[in-house]
Amino acid sequence: MAIPNDTPLPPTRSSRKGRRFLWACLGLVVCLTLARGAFFRGWLAPVRIAGGSMAPLVSGEHFACVCPDCGESFACDGRVETAPETIVCPNCGKRWDRPDGAALPGDCVLVDRWPYLFRAPERGDLIALRLTPDAEDWVLKRVVGLPGETMAIRQGEVYADGRLLQKSLDELRQLAVPVYDDRHRPASLPDPPRWISEGGDAWERTPTGYRCRADAGPGFAWLTYQHWRGFAAPGPRTAVSPIVDHYGYNQVLSRSLNPVRDLLLRCEVVLPGATTARFQLTRECVVEVSATRQSVRVLIGEEIASEAFFSGIQPGRQFKLEAAICDHRVLVGIGQKTIAQCDYPGTAATPAAGQASEPKDEQPDAMPDQPALAIGCRGGAMQVSDLRIARDLYYLDAAGLGRPWQAEQPLGSDEYFVLGDNCPVSQDSRHWPAGTITRHSLIGRVLQFSAP
Repeated sequence: MAIPNDTPLPPTRSSRKGRRFLWACLGLVVCLTLARGAFFRGWLAPVRIAGGSMAPLVSGEHFACVCPDCGESFACDGRVETAPETIVCPNCGKRWDRPDGAALPGDCVLVDRWPYLFRAPERGDLIALRLTPDAEDWVLKRVVGLPGETMAIRQGEVYADGRLLQKSLDELRQLAVPVYDDRHRPASLPDPPRWISEGGDAWERTPTGYRCRADAGPGFAWLTYQHWRGFAAPGPRTAVSPIVDHYGYNQVLSRSLNPVRDLLLRCEVVLPGATTARFQLTRECVVEVSATRQSVRVLIGEEIASEAFFSGIQPGRQFKLEAAICDHRVLVGIGQKTIAQCDYPGTAATPAAGQASEPKDEQPDAMPDQPALAIGCRGGAMQVSDLRIARDLYYLDAAGLGRPWQAEQPLGSDEYFVLGDNCPVSQDSRHWPAGTITRHSLIGRVLQFSAP
């Protein structure tokens, strides 16, 4: 059949592809124009960090250090007045002279100025702010207290209206300060006594971790942790020490250190079907994992405080485990998912809604010389690898000491309480007059951070 000359032909496949390509190019041009406009108008502002009040999350002017013994990478303060001559590795305690050379500029963060035009800041937000309306410099802090709350610090923990502020596992991951990374073992010590097989040779070292033999016996075979101090002090670096609130970033800061009990243990685990694993966080608290039951139990004094079942625990298959005690609560995660959590004995009673009670002004509990971290295996072989230990932040009073601190009055209706993660060196709401940080002081929320 003949087609009239004035009848349009249907579009070919190549013409349709050409149109889609043109629309894609046009969309890209529009997106780039909007992005350029956002930066030009200051909606998204790149900011270079100058100080170390938020280290180790983001660093100011610093030296990028790599331990010549264990290979651990970390940053230390590079400002002239605080630059160290000798560097101590916070992971293995190795000392070496700082190489000559200029310090690196601070990390760069991207600040989004839009969010607080439409909503109030939330607890935990990382924010940029001005201390005075005409201040040119921006300050980076974390929102801890909200309007109307009365803030206090006791034994390294923060309270609002007498209520202990408890972190989730996601929040702890962001705030945790590295303590020891077994992936970076010191080469000069062929058998570093950090994780030790108790009562024989049931556990053996592997290139990436440790393996428990299948014939280890009927009971639990334990692999226990010994901590070394990772800061300058008399004596050998292998001397056992409690875990304290030391920052590798603050190499030259001299102050009293406080034992830290809030710890996070991370590792990769492989369990055969008949094996039961235990991860001891304190002498009374154990996380028990069974591949046969596909379960996680939190045991406190051998009593089951919490139990959860998770299909991600498969016999013979590797999974990532996180177990922590933080803010008087036990947290357990598999992969990136929180599986179990429960209160840990000793938690102050939570006041009823609408009521407030002041935290007791108690002396800190006596701390053991060593953390009680240990890994137990029963009923078969077991492998653990990529063992890492981190600690929670330990908040101090305005003088940088571990004494109780109490705000003189509640926060105003538009006022916020902000702190720096590097508490020993941070200048923040503990030091500033009441009413300094209001919503009008806030510039925006930090979106991302990157190395220089």
